[in-house]
Order: sequence, then C-alpha cells, then structure tokens
Amino acid sequence: MDRGLATPVALIIDDAKPADGSRPMADRLRSGRTAWNLYNRLFVRHRSRALREEDLAPLLQDVPTVRCIARKGTGSGQYFSEQDIAAIQTHRPDFILRFAFNIIRGDILTAARYGVWSFHHDDLDVYRGPPACFWPTYYGDPVQGVTLQRLTEGIDCGVILKRCWLKCTHHDYARNRDNAFLFAADMPAQVCRDIVRGHTAGVLGPPSTTNAPIRTVPRTGEAVRYAIQSATAAVRHATASRLFDDQWALGIIERPVVSVLQQPLPEPRWICPMPRGRFLADPFIARSDDGLLILAEDYTGRTGRGHISAIRIDEAGRVSEPVPVIMEPYHLSYPYLVERDGELFCIPESAESGEIAIYAPQGNMRPWRRAGTLIKGIRALDATVIEFAGRWWMFLCTRSGYVEARLEIFHAPDLFGPWTPHPLNPVQSDIRSSRPAGKPFVHEGVLYRPAQDCSLTYGGSIVINRIECLTVDEYRESPATRLQPDSAWQFPRGLHTLGWTGNCMVVDAKRRILLPRAVSPLFPLGATTAALRAAKSPAGR
Repeated sequence: MDRGLATPVALIIDDAKPADGSRPMADRLRSGRTAWNLYNRLFVRHRSRALREEDLAPLLQDVPTVRCIARKGTGSGQYFSEQDIAAIQTHRPDFILRFAFNIIRGDILTAARYGVWSFHHDDLDVYRGPPACFWPTYYGDPVQGVTLQRLTEGIDCGVILKRCWLKCTHHDYARNRDNAFLFAADMPAQVCRDIVRGHTAGVLGPPSTTNAPIRTVPRTGEAVRYAIQSATAAVRHATASRLFDDQWALGIIERPVVSVLQQPLPEPRWICPMPRGRFLADPFIARSDDGLLILAEDYTGRTGRGHISAIRIDEAGRVSEPVPVIMEPYHLSYPYLVERDGELFCIPESAESGEIAIYAPQGNMRPWRRAGTLIKGIRALDATVIEFAGRWWMFLCTRSGYVEARLEIFHAPDLFGPWTPHPLNPVQSDIRSSRPAGKPFVHEGVLYRPAQDCSLTYGGSIVINRIECLTVDEYRESPATRLQPDSAWQFPRGLHTLGWTGNCMVVDAKRRILLPRAVSPLFPLGATTAALRAAKSPAGR
C-alpha cells in the first residue's frame, strides 16, 4: 500500500475459480441476464480504465501466496477451513482486503486483527446488490456513494469505515463506474492512517443497519431500457453542449453574510454585464479607501483561459469597468482575498502551475505583484484561507481523475507558512459539500464554511457547512443551510461563490444561453457531427 502505511504480508487466492476468474459464456447466457451480459461485454468492459489488466508481479513477487477454497455452508455464504485460516494467520495480518470470493462468513472474519475489509460501490443506505454503480444511473440519481466496510456475519451490515459521494454520470455507465472505482481506491489507506494515529474505535465499532432492497443483475427489460436511456442521455448531453453555454454574472446583495443562515437570498443587483464569449465569476470583495474592491475571474472563451480583473464600486454606487490586475501564462480563477495585519492579499487558483501563490496590491487598479509561494507541488482548487482560534487554516480541493470532491486542510502559524497538511486529509469526499465556494465567516463563535454542491450541475448551489470541530488533529462539519438561485432570477441556473465584507455580499450566478452557431443554417449537420465526436471523447463523457 502507498504512503508507507501498510505492507502486504500475503496474497490469498481463491483456488475454486478458473485462473482468470471468468465464467464460461454458456453459463452467462443461461443465467437469464443475456441482454445485460451482452451490453456489458460490448459497451462497458472494453472501455473501462479501472478494469484494465495490470501486471502486479513486480509488486507482489516477494509476497507469499496462500491458496484457499471457501466451501458453501448452510444457507448463503462461504466458509474457510480451519487449515486455511491457520495458514493465513501465520502471516499475522492486521487486516484482509477482499477482492474475491462471494459472501464470506465464519472465523475468517476475525482472522485478522482489524477484520476483513470490503468495498461496496454504492450507497448502502439506498442500493445493495450488483452491478456496481449501476442502479443510481438507472434511476437517475444525482449522486452515487462508495462504502468501505469491515465485514460481519450479516449481509451488508458491516462496520462503516469510510464513505464518499460522487456525481452520477447518467450518459456513460463505464465512466460512472470508473470514477467510483478509481476515486475510492485509496480509502483503505485513509483507514490505515486512522489506525496508525490510534483511532481504532471506528474500525472496531458496531455493525451498521440498512433497509435498502437487494437488487440483482438487470433483467432483459431493464438492460434494454437502460441502453435506450443512456443513448438518449448521451445525445442530449452532446447536443446541449453544442447548443448552449453557461453565462455567469456578478451580483451585489446589501445584507450581512450571517443573514444567509436565517433567510433566502434576494435577487442580487447584477453588475458588469459581459458580451458573449466572456464572463466574470468567482467574485471576492473588500473595503477600499473610496468604496468597494471586487476581484473576479475574467474568462474569455476564445483563449480558454482566465485572468484576474478588478472592479471598483464608489460611494455613489457607480461600478467601474473590469481592469486586469493578475495575469499569468496559465489559467487563473477564484481570487481569494485575505487580510493579515491590515494588509490585503490575493490567493488565486492556479492549479496548472502546480503551486499556491500569493499576490499583493500596488494601488490604483494597477497590476498586483507576486508576494510569494505558500505551498509548492500541489494542484489545488479554490484555496480558501482564514485565521481562526489562533491559527491559520487553508481549505482546498484536489482533483482525482474527473472528480473534484476531496476536501483537504492545511494549517500554519502565519499566512506565509510553513503550511502543514492535516493528518486526516482528505477530511471529506463528497461532491455535494466539499469544494470551497467562498469566504468562511464566524457567527456566535462558530465557523461556517461555504461549499459547492455540484451534484446536479457545476456551480449548482452553495451549502453552508457548520464546522463543529477544527483542530490540528480533528475535523468535523455538517450542513447548516443551502443557498440557491430563485427560478425568477435573471440568472437562475446556479450559484457558485459567496464573497462578503461588512454588510455587503457578492455572488456569481449563471444562466443557459443559446450559442450563435446553434441558429446557423448548417447547424443540423454540424451539431450531429459534434455530438458524435463529443460522445466519444473523455471530455464529452
């Protein structure tokens, strides 16, 4: 296992199955699931990155092998013989990570110090049974869960070790499953880290309970229905990307930020309208000598790159044109503003550069100067910094494949570091409430953290999380409220960032607009070609 947390001591092989772990085609055809087996074979397996075969011999060449045959006992389940269990225990395993066998029961479950761990690639509270990650896409759920559990005698009643939630990709089951498999692959390492730190209560805790129905491999009608659903969704997804685009806008709300805890947002006063192909987003706001200063991402579709622009709002409420103040040869966004000893700094997202840089103003809407580097060697998304309880804290997300749902925390004695990663990183893995969405605030001694909910769409809404515990060793938060645009707003399709200062808030919201090429006389041919190309590409999926 990576990170030096665990060392493999034995490889347990199921000797009752063929060496390749496969079933003869005739058996699969007789199973009554012919349509699903064909769909899986033709459209899923060969496209799966997670199921691509890799030669592990170099990694496991020095690891001893224990070959076992698990026998079927009374009722459901497989049981290991006393001899096989004794052979496994000679290697003194701390835990057994299960990738083979069926439902296992009996003494094997306690053969290792911390039991047998197994993935369940779904949310146990909602779906049980195969295929992995299929039923959330079949029923159109916005998110899918992945559970790592310590197995017990009860079916799907294990001890929950870790959970994560990802966005469902309804038009591409292969990618949907790959995201779950690959994103959750390091969950055992996270549990190992907890054990190394002495946190074993969760591993040895009581079993969970679930009333979710147990499902089986899709029958012919379900498989055919899903094939039609996914094909329709793929065409709709590709065509929509050809026809429409998101247009973002900035808005001012004259209210203190704590008001979001008790009442919905009123429609903002929209400022700085941009022409097609350009938008302002990710706004942050601060007081200046002559009014308000807003920094925002200034994105141009022609270049596919953003820079940071500044906007002034004077005492009379007049809004200036955006002026570029931070430009780099890579994409910049999320210009987070933070004060230290009365000085204002900006920490923009610059994931492409592989570091987190900090900038200082030079006055009068002039370009900001680079003031240093906070953390090197990290592709961080939306770094958000706040001083709280005598220490500086940085919240950010890191990307894992196509998924941006890992919340990590760093802490330091000063804004300029040195920054230390939190031992629980990632402290949360949830597409609904991980990625930062603006400036945290304190109300009645409690710290609240805005986070993105991207389960339905990117920048769909903002969740305000109540931070219940924040120390150099622990972290807990829970949702307090949700902010989303009203359908009557001019920009009603998403709310992405919350900035504030004093009694003023600034937000960005989006709407869908028809692209000019959509009304071209040649659109039918162009759209069809683009739809097919997008459906085949990773970005289109």
